[in-house]
Amino acid sequence: MMIKINSEKCVNCGSCIRICPASIYSPDIENDRPKINDLKECLKCLACIISCKADAITINIFV
Repeated sequence: MMIKINSEKCVNCGSCIRICPASIYSPDIENDRPKINDLKECLKCLACIISCKADAITINIFV
């Protein structure tokens, strides 16, 4: 499984950071966008995708 954050679409609202029950997202000060810490911890609940109003997060389950 692969999660990607489209930096062109992301508005840095922080919804993915706040909603993720596994806390896989954290602020990336250098790029002013969220970053994914440990993909192995992802629960595959899709809460991040649902909460992202900018439609900036995609998940590919076939990777």
